[in-house]
Amino acid sequence: LSPGYALAHNNLAASLERDGRLEEALAHYRTALDLAPGLAEAGSNAGHLLVRLGRPGEGLTLLRELVETHPRSANVLYAMAEALDRSGRADDALPFVEQVREIDPRYPAAHYLLGKIHYERGDEAVAAESMRRFLELWSGEGEHAEAARRIIARVEGGARAPGT
Repeated sequence: LSPGYALAHNNLAASLERDGRLEEALAHYRTALDLAPGLAEAGSNAGHLLVRLGRPGEGLTLLRELVETHPRSANVLYAMAEALDRSGRADDALPFVEQVREIDPRYPAAHYLLGKIHYERGDEAVAAESMRRFLELWSGEGEHAEAARRIIARVEGGARAPGT
């Protein structure tokens, strides 16, 4: 009904992404950005999806541009942090995670990502505390809540499973 409505393209893209139709989703995110270049949600989603699709250079470039235009957006900063972590650059992700926590201390995903990164580094006390905070803020269940509980249990039990 309204092909020039950027947010509709972003929402369609998100639905397609959830259905596993990733290239179609990317096309709609790009259309949303063509229609509204400053639409942070579409840019964050597209950048993140590009990293998932194995195109980290393209995704991170898009996210860097968004960070420059939206330096106080917790969603944009988190998308950058997660993309960096997915790209094997956890050290580069940490400052962005900290910025998200500074802007919005109640942003659950930032606490989860911080805990994940610290756990992978062997900083178990910091990891467990971050995961506890994540669970306090997270209203749902799912794989992230389960992973957070497992990390807390491993840290409190003093045993770390190999490769986790």
